[in-house]
Amino acid sequence: MGTDLVFRFVPIGATAPETVASNEIWLDVGNRAAVQVLDHHGGDTSAWCAAELVLERSSELVPETFDSLP
Repeated sequence: MGTDLVFRFVPIGATAPETVASNEIWLDVGNRAAVQVLDHHGGDTSAWCAAELVLERSSELVPETFDSLP
């Protein structure tokens, strides 16, 4: 099974919309830490960086992968 990855950059200071499209992940931008929005600057997380949020929330990002593990 293959996955296409498409990315784009948003302007500095951009915030993620309240409802993020199901095929999007906002990384290190968005001004909050929520499902599909991983920004450590939002004040609602103790993570030091966005990469830490990715590790902490990886099962939320790719649930079908983790559901299939023994």
